[in-house]
Amino acid sequence: GAYGRVSLGERVEDEAGLARVLSSVLGLEPADSLDAVAHATFDAPTGGVPDAVIMDNLEHIYMRVPKGTDLIERLLTLMAETEPRIFWIGGITSSAWQLIATAEPTAVSQVDSLELNPLGEEGIREAIILRHRRSGLPLRYEEPDSKRRMLRQRLKRMRDREAYDDLLADDFFDRLERTSSKNLRLALFQWLLAADFGQGEGVLMRSPERPDFSVLDSLTLTQNFTLKAFLEHRSLTLADHDRIFRLPRHESYQIFESLQNRQLIESVVADDDGTPARSEIEEDLRYRVRPLLVGAVISHLRGRNIFH
Repeated sequence: GAYGRVSLGERVEDEAGLARVLSSVLGLEPADSLDAVAHATFDAPTGGVPDAVIMDNLEHIYMRVPKGTDLIERLLTLMAETEPRIFWIGGITSSAWQLIATAEPTAVSQVDSLELNPLGEEGIREAIILRHRRSGLPLRYEEPDSKRRMLRQRLKRMRDREAYDDLLADDFFDRLERTSSKNLRLALFQWLLAADFGQGEGVLMRSPERPDFSVLDSLTLTQNFTLKAFLEHRSLTLADHDRIFRLPRHESYQIFESLQNRQLIESVVADDDGTPARSEIEEDLRYRVRPLLVGAVISHLRGRNIFH
């Protein structure tokens, strides 16, 4: 059947704004309340609304402030009410969902949640190999150096070349999974860095190196909690940060600037916007943790018992 999809690229501040977003994706006349959206959904003729609706980035419908979950509580109730007409699918990070479940247990109980676990070694390997096959270039994997005695001994026991090459490939992807923190985007980036196109026919894959994330170790407690807030809310403006931490604007600015100077956060621009990222923190822009660093930031915060 027909389906609709919306990805929330910025924060929805009130019920009227959310109602307008939903009216648009459902193909209904503009409404200014979620009750009106629900009534219009049931009044619509057969085929008048999509059979399914996917909503991405639901973090932009709540904030970790007093009464900051009221709006998403109303959305979850609407989803439950209109389920006979529409199959709803919402995307949200597990950390944000935990906060909402604590604040709004009744609303959360009305919907089913499914946790999507990060890709493991096999998933990362399959995604990368499928992408590489488009190039048509044969793959070879670098022989281990003298420091890796156990692997070298195992290779010596291989009876044929195919088993030998498979073991080298298995070792490469095992190391890639660990160095990328199971972040597919970072794994793809490290794959490209490890590729050597100047060593004979095809591509020689050298051992992936663990990125240097030591910059995270020097962060203050305030900076760490700000990174946590970025992960929980997907993106933040200076005004959002002011509200969450109850700080004056100049302090929020200093924190954002310090994180951007360390290349940990970036401004959010539309996919079709060719405008280069601005070097200065701007009040009208949203910021996020750089996608390549999300896994490393999560690991860092978990190591300090800040993120669970």
